[in-house]
Amino acid sequence: AHSDPPFPKQKTPEEVDALVQEQIARGELPDVLSLADLVMHLATARAKYHKNTELPDEAVCRHMLTTRIPGLPLARVKVGPSTVMGAGDGLFATRDIEEGELITLYPADAVLKWEDETHDVHKNVTCFFSKHIPDNERELHRALTEWRSNEVPCNPTMSILADPRRKGNYAYLAHVANDGGMCGSEEGIDEYERVSGEKENAEVVPLKVEEVDHKGHQMVLHFAQVASKKIKAGEEVFVTYGFHYWDLSSRGLFICPKDAPKDARPQKSGK
Repeated sequence: AHSDPPFPKQKTPEEVDALVQEQIARGELPDVLSLADLVMHLATARAKYHKNTELPDEAVCRHMLTTRIPGLPLARVKVGPSTVMGAGDGLFATRDIEEGELITLYPADAVLKWEDETHDVHKNVTCFFSKHIPDNERELHRALTEWRSNEVPCNPTMSILADPRRKGNYAYLAHVANDGGMCGSEEGIDEYERVSGEKENAEVVPLKVEEVDHKGHQMVLHFAQVASKKIKAGEEVFVTYGFHYWDLSSRGLFICPKDAPKDARPQKSGK
Protein backbone atom coordinates (compact mmCIF):
# COMPACT_ATOMS: atom_id res chain seq x y z
CA ALA A 1 0.00 0.00 0.00
CA HIS A 2 1.12 3.53 -0.57
CA SER A 3 -0.10 6.84 0.74
CA ASP A 4 -1.20 9.78 -1.36
CA PRO A 5 1.44 12.50 -1.77
CA PRO A 6 0.97 15.44 0.60
CA PHE A 7 -0.59 18.63 -0.70
CA PRO A 8 2.03 21.24 -1.59
CA LYS A 9 2.43 23.89 1.08
CA GLN A 10 0.55 27.06 0.17
CA LYS A 11 2.84 30.06 -0.20
CA THR A 12 2.39 33.02 2.12
CA PRO A 13 1.76 36.48 0.58
CA GLU A 14 5.35 37.39 1.47
CA GLU A 15 6.67 34.32 -0.39
CA VAL A 16 4.51 35.14 -3.41
CA ASP A 17 5.86 38.72 -3.46
CA ALA A 18 9.46 37.51 -3.22
CA LEU A 19 8.91 35.07 -6.10
CA VAL A 20 7.30 37.73 -8.31
CA GLN A 21 10.10 40.19 -7.58
CA GLU A 22 12.71 37.57 -8.51
CA GLN A 23 10.87 36.80 -11.76
CA ILE A 24 10.71 40.50 -12.67
CA ALA A 25 14.40 40.93 -11.87
CA ARG A 26 15.28 37.98 -14.16
CA GLY A 27 13.04 39.34 -16.92
CA GLU A 28 10.70 36.35 -16.71
CA LEU A 29 7.72 38.49 -15.68
CA PRO A 30 7.10 41.94 -17.17
CA ASP A 31 6.82 44.91 -14.82
CA VAL A 32 3.61 46.09 -16.46
CA LEU A 33 1.07 47.07 -13.80
CA SER A 34 -0.57 50.39 -14.75
CA LEU A 35 -2.70 52.68 -12.63
CA ALA A 36 -5.74 51.73 -14.72
CA ASP A 37 -4.99 48.02 -14.17
CA LEU A 38 -4.80 48.60 -10.43
CA VAL A 39 -8.10 50.52 -10.32
CA MET A 40 -9.77 47.69 -12.25
CA HIS A 41 -8.29 45.06 -9.92
CA LEU A 42 -9.57 46.91 -6.85
CA ALA A 43 -13.06 47.33 -8.33
CA THR A 44 -13.22 43.61 -9.16
CA ALA A 45 -12.02 42.60 -5.70
CA ARG A 46 -14.55 44.89 -4.03
CA ALA A 47 -17.38 43.38 -6.09
CA LYS A 48 -16.27 39.86 -5.07
CA TYR A 49 -16.28 40.81 -1.39
CA HIS A 50 -19.87 41.99 -1.70
CA LYS A 51 -20.87 38.87 -3.59
CA ASN A 52 -19.29 36.44 -1.13
CA THR A 53 -19.71 38.20 2.22
CA GLU A 54 -22.30 40.24 4.07
CA LEU A 55 -19.81 42.83 5.28
CA PRO A 56 -20.97 46.45 4.99
CA ASP A 57 -19.22 48.47 2.29
CA GLU A 58 -17.34 50.59 4.84
CA ALA A 59 -15.78 47.46 6.37
CA VAL A 60 -14.92 46.07 2.93
CA CYS A 61 -13.20 49.29 1.87
CA ARG A 62 -11.18 49.49 5.09
CA HIS A 63 -10.12 45.85 4.71
CA MET A 64 -8.96 46.50 1.15
CA LEU A 65 -7.15 49.67 2.22
CA THR A 66 -5.11 47.78 4.83
CA THR A 67 -4.44 44.63 2.77
CA ARG A 68 -1.22 44.38 0.77
CA ILE A 69 -2.13 42.78 -2.57
CA PRO A 70 0.28 39.86 -3.16
CA GLY A 71 1.96 39.08 -6.45
CA LEU A 72 1.63 42.44 -8.19
CA PRO A 73 3.83 42.86 -11.32
CA LEU A 74 5.18 46.15 -9.95
CA ALA A 75 8.92 46.51 -9.26
CA ARG A 76 10.20 49.72 -10.83
CA VAL A 77 11.88 51.25 -7.77
CA LYS A 78 14.43 50.17 -5.18
CA VAL A 79 15.73 51.40 -1.82
CA GLY A 80 19.21 52.90 -1.59
CA PRO A 81 21.21 55.60 0.22
CA SER A 82 19.49 58.94 -0.38
CA THR A 83 21.19 61.83 -2.11
CA VAL A 84 19.73 64.04 0.65
CA MET A 85 22.37 64.41 3.35
CA GLY A 86 21.28 62.86 6.65
CA ALA A 87 18.06 61.41 5.27
CA GLY A 88 19.08 57.75 5.38
CA ASP A 89 17.38 55.59 2.76
CA GLY A 90 15.77 56.95 -0.39
CA LEU A 91 13.69 55.60 -3.27
CA PHE A 92 15.22 55.21 -6.74
CA ALA A 93 13.77 54.37 -10.16
CA THR A 94 15.15 51.17 -11.70
CA ARG A 95 13.84 52.11 -15.16
CA ASP A 96 12.49 55.22 -16.88
CA ILE A 97 9.08 56.19 -15.50
CA GLU A 98 6.84 58.45 -17.54
CA GLU A 99 4.82 61.38 -16.18
CA GLY A 100 1.51 60.08 -14.84
CA GLU A 101 2.78 56.50 -14.57
CA LEU A 102 2.33 54.37 -11.45
CA ILE A 103 5.56 54.15 -9.43
CA THR A 104 4.67 52.08 -6.37
CA LEU A 105 1.98 51.86 -3.68
CA TYR A 106 1.71 53.39 -0.22
CA PRO A 107 1.32 50.71 2.45
CA ALA A 108 -1.36 50.97 5.14
CA ASP A 109 0.15 49.04 8.04
CA ALA A 110 -2.26 50.70 10.47
CA VAL A 111 -5.26 53.04 10.44
CA LEU A 112 -5.83 55.86 12.92
CA LYS A 113 -9.31 57.18 13.64
CA TRP A 114 -9.17 60.54 15.42
CA GLU A 115 -11.73 62.13 17.73
CA ASP A 116 -11.61 65.34 15.69
CA GLU A 117 -9.62 67.17 13.04
CA THR A 118 -6.92 68.36 15.48
CA HIS A 119 -5.29 64.89 15.49
CA ASP A 120 -4.36 65.43 19.13
CA VAL A 121 -2.89 62.19 20.56
CA HIS A 122 -4.09 63.26 24.03
CA LYS A 123 -7.70 62.94 22.86
CA ASN A 124 -9.46 59.73 21.87
CA VAL A 125 -7.73 57.98 18.99
CA THR A 126 -8.32 54.42 17.80
CA CYS A 127 -5.59 52.42 16.07
CA PHE A 128 -6.36 49.42 13.82
CA PHE A 129 -3.31 47.38 12.86
CA SER A 130 -3.37 45.60 9.51
CA LYS A 131 -3.70 41.82 9.45
CA HIS A 132 -0.15 41.30 8.16
CA ILE A 133 1.40 43.02 11.21
CA PRO A 134 2.41 40.34 13.75
CA ASP A 135 0.95 40.65 17.25
CA ASN A 136 4.36 41.27 18.80
CA GLU A 137 4.89 44.29 16.50
CA ARG A 138 1.56 45.97 17.25
CA GLU A 139 3.01 48.66 19.48
CA LEU A 140 0.58 51.54 19.97
CA HIS A 141 3.22 53.90 21.38
CA ARG A 142 5.35 53.36 18.26
CA ALA A 143 2.40 53.75 15.89
CA LEU A 144 1.48 57.10 17.51
CA THR A 145 5.05 58.43 17.20
CA GLU A 146 7.52 56.79 14.82
CA TRP A 147 4.93 55.49 12.35
CA ARG A 148 3.29 58.92 12.15
CA SER A 149 6.32 60.08 10.17
CA ASN A 150 4.62 58.01 7.46
CA GLU A 151 1.05 59.27 7.85
CA VAL A 152 -1.29 59.97 4.94
CA PRO A 153 -4.82 61.32 5.53
CA CYS A 154 -7.85 59.51 4.11
CA ASN A 155 -10.19 62.19 5.41
CA PRO A 156 -10.06 64.83 8.20
CA THR A 157 -10.48 62.24 11.00
CA MET A 158 -8.85 59.12 9.53
CA SER A 159 -5.34 58.40 8.28
CA ILE A 160 -3.11 55.49 7.35
CA LEU A 161 0.36 54.75 8.72
CA ALA A 162 3.28 52.87 7.19
CA ASP A 163 5.86 51.05 9.29
CA PRO A 164 9.21 52.72 8.45
CA ARG A 165 11.03 49.40 8.96
CA ARG A 166 9.10 47.51 6.25
CA LYS A 167 10.99 48.11 3.01
CA GLY A 168 11.14 44.66 1.43
CA ASN A 169 8.18 44.73 -0.96
CA TYR A 170 8.88 46.61 -4.21
CA ALA A 171 5.17 47.10 -4.82
CA TYR A 172 4.73 48.98 -1.50
CA LEU A 173 7.63 51.40 -1.16
CA ALA A 174 6.05 54.86 -1.49
CA HIS A 175 6.73 55.61 2.19
CA VAL A 176 10.50 55.51 1.55
CA ALA A 177 10.48 58.52 -0.81
CA ASN A 178 12.20 61.62 0.56
CA ASP A 179 11.33 65.29 0.47
CA GLY A 180 13.94 67.20 -1.53
CA GLY A 181 13.69 70.13 0.89
CA MET A 182 13.57 70.68 4.61
CA CYS A 183 11.88 73.35 6.74
CA GLY A 184 12.85 74.24 10.29
CA SER A 185 10.65 77.28 10.91
CA GLU A 186 7.66 79.22 9.58
CA GLU A 187 10.03 81.89 8.29
CA GLY A 188 11.56 79.36 5.91
CA ILE A 189 8.31 78.08 4.38
CA ASP A 190 8.59 80.02 1.11
CA GLU A 191 12.16 78.82 0.46
CA TYR A 192 11.26 75.28 1.49
CA GLU A 193 8.30 75.18 -0.89
CA ARG A 194 10.50 76.47 -3.72
CA VAL A 195 13.27 73.91 -3.19
CA SER A 196 10.92 71.01 -2.50
CA GLY A 197 8.72 71.92 -5.47
CA GLU A 198 11.70 72.01 -7.84
CA LYS A 199 12.84 68.52 -6.81
CA GLU A 200 9.41 66.93 -6.51
CA ASN A 201 8.77 64.36 -9.23
CA ALA A 202 6.07 62.23 -7.61
CA GLU A 203 2.89 62.48 -5.58
CA VAL A 204 0.68 60.15 -3.56
CA VAL A 205 -2.92 59.93 -4.78
CA PRO A 206 -5.93 58.24 -3.11
CA LEU A 207 -7.85 55.67 -5.14
CA LYS A 208 -11.36 56.55 -3.98
CA VAL A 209 -14.83 55.16 -4.62
CA GLU A 210 -17.94 57.28 -5.15
CA GLU A 211 -19.63 55.95 -2.00
CA VAL A 212 -19.16 57.66 1.37
CA ASP A 213 -18.78 56.35 4.92
CA HIS A 214 -21.14 57.00 7.83
CA LYS A 215 -19.57 60.45 8.31
CA GLY A 216 -20.04 61.44 4.67
CA HIS A 217 -16.39 61.03 3.62
CA GLN A 218 -15.46 59.34 0.34
CA MET A 219 -13.87 55.96 1.03
CA VAL A 220 -10.38 55.00 -0.16
CA LEU A 221 -9.33 51.55 -1.39
CA HIS A 222 -5.58 52.18 -1.77
CA PHE A 223 -2.98 54.90 -2.13
CA ALA A 224 -0.72 55.02 -5.20
CA GLN A 225 2.45 56.96 -5.87
CA VAL A 226 2.41 58.47 -9.36
CA ALA A 227 5.12 60.33 -11.30
CA SER A 228 4.37 64.05 -11.57
CA LYS A 229 7.15 64.40 -14.16
CA LYS A 230 9.38 61.97 -16.06
CA ILE A 231 11.86 60.13 -13.85
CA LYS A 232 14.93 58.57 -15.46
CA ALA A 233 16.38 55.23 -14.40
CA GLY A 234 18.67 55.76 -11.40
CA GLU A 235 17.09 59.05 -10.32
CA GLU A 236 15.77 59.49 -6.80
CA VAL A 237 12.02 59.81 -6.28
CA PHE A 238 11.03 62.97 -4.38
CA VAL A 239 7.73 64.08 -2.89
CA THR A 240 6.74 67.12 -0.85
CA TYR A 241 5.83 66.45 2.78
CA GLY A 242 4.57 69.93 3.62
CA PHE A 243 5.42 72.26 6.52
CA HIS A 244 3.15 70.40 8.98
CA TYR A 245 5.36 67.32 8.72
CA TRP A 246 8.56 69.27 9.38
CA ASP A 247 6.93 71.15 12.27
CA LEU A 248 5.99 67.87 13.99
CA SER A 249 9.42 66.44 13.27
CA SER A 250 11.24 69.45 14.72
CA ARG A 251 9.28 69.01 17.95
CA GLY A 252 10.40 65.39 18.26
CA LEU A 253 6.90 63.96 17.87
CA PHE A 254 8.08 61.16 15.57
CA ILE A 255 10.51 59.76 18.14
CA CYS A 256 9.20 56.71 20.00
CA PRO A 257 9.56 57.12 23.80
CA LYS A 258 11.54 53.85 23.85
CA ASP A 259 14.17 55.24 21.48
CA ALA A 260 16.86 57.83 22.05
CA PRO A 261 17.16 60.67 19.49
CA LYS A 262 19.21 59.43 16.54
CA ASP A 263 20.62 62.76 15.33
CA ALA A 264 19.86 66.45 15.28
CA ARG A 265 18.41 66.50 11.77
CA PRO A 266 14.60 66.24 11.65
CA GLN A 267 13.88 62.68 10.57
CA LYS A 268 12.13 61.77 7.36
CA SER A 269 10.43 58.57 6.43
CA GLY A 270 8.33 59.30 3.40
CA LYS A 271 4.95 60.49 2.27
